[in-house]
Amino acid sequence: QIIVDNTAYASFNFLVGFVIVFRTSQAYSRFWSALFDMHQMCAQFFDAASGVVAFCRPSEHGDRAVASFLHTMVRLFSILTAVALQELSDDKNIHIHGYETLDTSAIDWQSIIAIDESDKPVELVFQWIQQLMVDGLHEGIIAAPPPVATRAFQQLASGMVSYHDAMKVAKVPFPFPYAQITIVMLIIHSIITPVVMVSWTSWTSTAGMFTFIPVFTLWAMNYIATDIETPFGGAANDLDPQEMQSNMNKQLALLLDPKTCRTPTLSRGHSSSLQHLGRNLASQRDRVHQLAMQMKVAQVWVSKHRSEGDHCNGSCDGADLGNFGALQPWPWAECYVAGSRKNCRLQDHGSHCSTAAANTSTPGARAASATDTHLSATSSSVVA
Repeated sequence: QIIVDNTAYASFNFLVGFVIVFRTSQAYSRFWSALFDMHQMCAQFFDAASGVVAFCRPSEHGDRAVASFLHTMVRLFSILTAVALQELSDDKNIHIHGYETLDTSAIDWQSIIAIDESDKPVELVFQWIQQLMVDGLHEGIIAAPPPVATRAFQQLASGMVSYHDAMKVAKVPFPFPYAQITIVMLIIHSIITPVVMVSWTSWTSTAGMFTFIPVFTLWAMNYIATDIETPFGGAANDLDPQEMQSNMNKQLALLLDPKTCRTPTLSRGHSSSLQHLGRNLASQRDRVHQLAMQMKVAQVWVSKHRSEGDHCNGSCDGADLGNFGALQPWPWAECYVAGSRKNCRLQDHGSHCSTAAANTSTPGARAASATDTHLSATSSSVVA
């Protein structure tokens, strides 16, 4: 009579489906919560590091002191992200080998040993970064006003909050009793379903098909939930902290790139009037690529008509864009801007770049001045 009346089976089938759907939705929520927290943590750490680098621009300290501070800061941020992702991971190999960092060997050996022996490496490196920022404010290396520099501390603290939010997903598993009762209900459902289907039809193939579809669907959803409810397990469908750490290292290295440290300016010959803003509307990517190719071709033409002595007036001792070393990037890197007229000299305790008027008393200088004028006039007509 129970088999003939399908009300009991339909009720049980609905109950099993509800339990599976609820577990799958919770697993999906845990996965996206972990993904959001991990990305937000890295973004906030990078925001804090970027703010510290920008706040050091007006520093009056020597280039070597500021560069040493920034290189230490960037390395510590790379280590902080690496140990945070390592603590989030459930992969035992990651806890043994860890993730790649930016030149950890440059950090003093006492600090390396302290990180290796610490049970809380994330909190340890986090405290070191805060101490280094406070020392930079005290010594004047971070030259921004304290209320402005506070933003870096806030972003760093927000990154730690996101890290602990991700830890809730990584270290607190899905409730074990709920997972076990789900398996028991699926087993009972797999046993009852073929009996009910045989009583409803005399065709063997039809009974097999209608048995396979609901049983397979419910078991598949359960395995999906089991797979994604642990997003830091290191499996193929889990999150990839290795890629996240690699991108973080590239972003941190970008902060010390001389191209990044140079502040863009308005090109010569272009009007700053508000009416001219809407005249050259174009796709940002296409327009930037087109202008970049035009300027590259134009600079090649300029380099053929400009003497080597007029490239950077004065002396730029030891300044080399390919060899960043321990020098602060922006004072000396700006001396190498194509078309600039700057006197550059590097000293042991600082760099000074002062703009000088172009000397038109010599033929080479007059040729360089004429070349710059021709560059601004013809760059728009050069095709890549």
